[in-house]
Amino acid sequence: MTLWIDELARLLGALFAPARPATLTPTPPPSGGRRMLRRAGVLVLMAAVLAGAGYAGYALFWHEPPPPYTEPPTVADTGDRLPTADEFAELARTDPVAML
Repeated sequence: MTLWIDELARLLGALFAPARPATLTPTPPPSGGRRMLRRAGVLVLMAAVLAGAGYAGYALFWHEPPPPYTEPPTVADTGDRLPTADEFAELARTDPVAML
């Protein structure tokens, strides 16, 4: 019989208990600093190493040498005039190869 009285006392104590003093939680340590700077530096260094390894792999295994240099063709100016539109149409009808 005292079991329900004990339970009731516990519930009433929980509902009407005196308030605890309000305390603030401790502040976390500041972010950043030397440790964060070191991590950022290592990250940048790793990215540079990976980029360099990728470029070296491309240059060694997949890069083809450029074709040899050839002189551009020279076109001699003969001083002839260009055909008119009618002459060009006649030339295209009679001799298409000469037209080009």
